[in-house]
Amino acid sequence: MSGRMVVQSMADNKINEHVIEIFTMQSSKLFKGLETVKDEYKTIDADGLENADRIKVNGTLKLKEYCSSQDNLIQYNEVRGMIFSRLDKNDLQKDKALASIETVVDGFAEKLNEDQSPTGEFLLNGFTVGWANEVIELKGAFVGSKLSQPFMN
Repeated sequence: MSGRMVVQSMADNKINEHVIEIFTMQSSKLFKGLETVKDEYKTIDADGLENADRIKVNGTLKLKEYCSSQDNLIQYNEVRGMIFSRLDKNDLQKDKALASIETVVDGFAEKLNEDQSPTGEFLLNGFTVGWANEVIELKGAFVGSKLSQPFMN
């Protein structure tokens, strides 16, 4: 089974969409759980978020790399969902999307806008260690402006 799931979360009155890649073989222990997600979980419909299932996703982070048809190296981090759990709709905990990734910071640079002015954010060069001791380089990671000073300290 393979595909993509778009998970929505609300933060600062903005809806954020998170694309989660899904892949598992029928022989995998995870297959039955993903089949339940596909067949039984309610998605967002015309009535909005009220009818959608609230979920928790545990997954992995991978570095995806390939050469485009113009021979450009394309690199990005892929979030792959592994374990999906339905949450109680009556749970008062706010929806959130967060990831906890232990990271070795190799360096950082100030992020600039179109006018080449500092944005207050920092682009992060770093890596983490994944499943089976795989070293995963982080791409497109940044430290937000609210955390930049504590991060610099």
